Amino acid sequence: MAGQGAKLIKDGSTSLADCKEATRFEDTLNEYLMVKGDRICVISTTGAIGLIKITDVDPGTYFGLRVTVLPAPEAAES
Repeated sequence: MAGQGAKLIKDGSTSLADCKEATRFEDTLNEYLMVKGDRICVISTTGAIGLIKITDVDPGTYFGLRVTVLPAPEAAES
């Protein structure tokens, strides 16, 4: 479930660049529909982007994850 203003994206994105270009967001994801190989993007309110790949699944018990994070851009200095 997206919380604190985060955006969830499950649209087939395969890279952080894809995540940055996404325009369709989800409020929740059903863990029972997740399968090995699925990718989920998470964009925080600060602009940090995470790409999560499901590497292993036992629905209702656990998920194996590989997480890649692109930090939020630095605020522009004036």
